Amino acid sequence: MQIDQSKKCTHKPCRCLAEEGGDYCSTYCEDAAAGGRHEARDGCGCDHPGCVPVAGVPTSAVGGG
Repeated sequence: MQIDQSKKCTHKPCRCLAEEGGDYCSTYCEDAAAGGRHEARDGCGCDHPGCVPVAGVPTSAVGGG
């Protein structure tokens, strides 16, 4: 599936862009959001290359809410 270049993944700790026509970048984030899992302390967990926490910057400060 293609990435929607204008929409951030809805899973709050995630920094990725959502898949085209969807709200999440992956099924991991969709499942995590549905289950109420927010791994903000350790980052998202979707394992996409740009979605690794930056030291000292909470994921909520990076467009996640």
